[in-house]
Amino acid sequence: MYCPGGVCEIQVKDPVQKFNPAQLVILLATVAVMAYGTYAYFTKLETRTHFGKMVKKRVTNMMLSKEELQRLQELKEQEEFDNF
Repeated sequence: MYCPGGVCEIQVKDPVQKFNPAQLVILLATVAVMAYGTYAYFTKLETRTHFGKMVKKRVTNMMLSKEELQRLQELKEQEEFDNF
């Protein structure tokens, strides 16, 4: 059998090429810090874009408890009733 360029050989990764648990921890920590930084940036500044308002609303609602969400819904309904 003819194998040009060694394509028939089994390729084994060297230890330097493997993804180890320490790299996974670093990756997850980096992603978490970036996500928190983005959230903090959008919530601390005045949002003037549609995207900023959408992110602020959705993420804030995800972090609220059921009681807080219920209270916000009641306040919104009361405000709509008062404005009617």
